[in-house]
Amino acid sequence: MHAESDAGEMPDAADLHGAARRLRATALLDLFARDPARVQALSFAWNDWRIDIAKERIDPATLALLLRAAENANLGHWIAALFAG
Repeated sequence: MHAESDAGEMPDAADLHGAARRLRATALLDLFARDPARVQALSFAWNDWRIDIAKERIDPATLALLLRAAENANLGHWIAALFAG
C-alpha cells in the first residue's frame, strides 16, 4: 500500500519509512523553497495554542500518512482512555 491509496486504508510501515528516508535526505531550506505556503500548510490553531511544524522535516503528504495511521489505530480513543484513568 502506498501514500496514494484510498484515504481510509492504513498506511504500511514501508510508506512511513519511505517518507522518512526521503525527508531525511532533504534540507529544510529545500522544503521551504519548494513550498512557499509551507508555514500556512503546517501551522494549526488548537484552543489557545498555535502549533507550527513547518520547521520540522515533514511535508503535507507525510503528515497525511501519520494522521491516517493515528486515525486507523483509534489513537483518539486511547488518548481519552489514558486521561480517563
